[in-house]
Order: sequence, then structure tokens, then C-alpha cells
Amino acid sequence: MFIDELHNTEIIKKIYLIVKTKTYRYNITDKAMWDYIRTTICKEVDDHIIEIFNFIMNNIIVLCNVDRNPITYFVSVVNESIKWVLRSVYRDIIIYDDTISTEDIQSNNIDNLNTYCYNDTLYRLKQSAKDRVEDDIKNNISRIVEMDSTYKSYSTKIDEKLIELNDRIESIDYISPLSQCIVFPILSKITNITYKFFKTLSPKDSAYLSYYVHKILIQTFKNVKYNNIFKYLEYYTINQPSVATTYKLKNTSNFLNKFNEIKSFYGFQNRIFFYRTLCHFIGRISRIKFCNIINGSISESIAVGKIENEIVDFYINYFSNKHENKIEDMRKLLLSPLV
Repeated sequence: MFIDELHNTEIIKKIYLIVKTKTYRYNITDKAMWDYIRTTICKEVDDHIIEIFNFIMNNIIVLCNVDRNPITYFVSVVNESIKWVLRSVYRDIIIYDDTISTEDIQSNNIDNLNTYCYNDTLYRLKQSAKDRVEDDIKNNISRIVEMDSTYKSYSTKIDEKLIELNDRIESIDYISPLSQCIVFPILSKITNITYKFFKTLSPKDSAYLSYYVHKILIQTFKNVKYNNIFKYLEYYTINQPSVATTYKLKNTSNFLNKFNEIKSFYGFQNRIFFYRTLCHFIGRISRIKFCNIINGSISESIAVGKIENEIVDFYINYFSNKHENKIEDMRKLLLSPLV
């Protein structure tokens, strides 16, 4: 879409197609290595495609002879770049053990240290989230035992509930759009961990973190303004979320009024972009069935009429930095048990 109005569009598209085809071919033959790079360094195959295409257009194409076919040259550039990625450059970036020497920290390879710090913080976050879920289960059982003397013994019931929890967690196959669009951005802003690192989390870990963030959100906002949407953070996704949607906002006037009141969305004045983003998000969650991580209760698809206005209000305020004080309160709540 970016190059449709340029001259010689077909030539540019053909160069891009060459880069993409050759790179994807390596993705098939060296899939294990690309998966390892994606998990450890958070670099996707598509990222590499864009990098090499950009490199060819800016640096290589001017070196081509006008009387020769440059395709062979382009292919060799792509091949060598991929070999360099897969066989050499990551040896100095990937951390293979838990030790980092003073020399490593003081070197120019800041990516190495950042990756170590991000992974360490994510690990501690996941542990805190798991502990919170288990503590809430134990507290629920404790209250029931106190109220009902005929109830099973505390330790026996705890064991049963933790086994049920483990079975539910092991059955999670999909990451909820609520995690991708609410939990991960908030955690990224609080911890300063790049968003793409959260994309490497498993569906199981994302479910734990979603529950954890839910508890922090309700402590921070302390009102019912966003309760309908926040409560679904206690749930994980049963069915696979759709990739695309045709959903349109039902209450367009509310969106326009809020947008005009704020005046700006991250500096952009264009309402269309934000409108389509909200439609995409609400449409994806509108047909999902959820299961409560604590008790296993099933919730049918979200009634979008109840949550649309909440989502519009939350995101417009969030992206215009109206929730900065809340984010700071959340940071204090989140990081205090990690210190």
C-alpha cells in the first residue's frame, strides 16, 4: 500500500517478492533456529524481510549494472544475510547461561543486558501472578471451611482445587485478545519491557498475568466505571479468537464526543484510524467464550452493548495519557512484591 503511488511499482514489488520468498524458504528449512531466535531475541521472520528489503533499496540497488539482470545479485544478498543471522551474529547476543560477567555488562552489547533484565523481570512477574492465583484459591477455601463445619478438610480441598487449576491451565491453547490489547500494553508501560517480549509468552503464562493485572486494576480504579470489561481479565479464552472482524461501533456518537473532548490520540488527529482499531478489538472479543481461571465457570460471549462504551472511554483516556496517575499507582502495587 505504501508504494502503490510510486513509479515502477511492479519492479519494487518484484524485488520485495524475491526477498520474501527466499527468506520464507529458509524459514521452512531452518524453522527450529528461527523459532529459537523468535523466542530469545523476539525477532520475527517478517522483521528480517523488511530489513533486507530496505537495505537493498537504499544501498544495494545503486550498485547494480544497468545491462545485467540484478535478481541473482539480490538473491545472493538475501542468502548471505540469512546465513549471517542464523550462524554468527546471535552467538554474541543470545545468553546461554544465567551468569553475566562484569565485562559483558560494560561492553557495547547493550541488547544482551536488556534481554537478561527483561527475561528476569518477566520470570518474577509470572511467579507473582501464579502465587496470587493460588493464594486466592486458598483464601476462598478457608472462608468456606469457616462457614461450613461439614465441609471437607482444608488441606484436602486445597489439593483438589490446585489440581483442578493445573488441569485448566494445561488446557489453555489461545491467548486472549484482552491480554494482547489490555494486559500486555499496561505491563509494558509499568515495567518498561518492550511489548514484543510479552508476545513471546505462552497462553498459560498470559492467563496468569491477566488475572494478576485484573486484581491490580480493580484496586487502582476503585469504581465501577470499567467493571464490565475488567472482570473478563479473570477469564481465559476457550475458543480461538478470530483474526479479522467486520464489527462496527454501535454508539458512534459516544466515540465522536469522547474523541472531540480529548482532541488528540497520541498526537494523531485522524479519527478513522482509532475508530477502526477499536472496531477490530471489540469485534475480536465479541464472539469468544471465556472460562474463569479460579473456579472454571464458563461465560458465554461478551455482550458488546455492555462493554463498548467502557472500551471507548478507557482507550481514549489511556492513549491520551489521562490515566498516568493510575498507571503510577499500578506500578507501585505491581513492583512492591517484586523488590
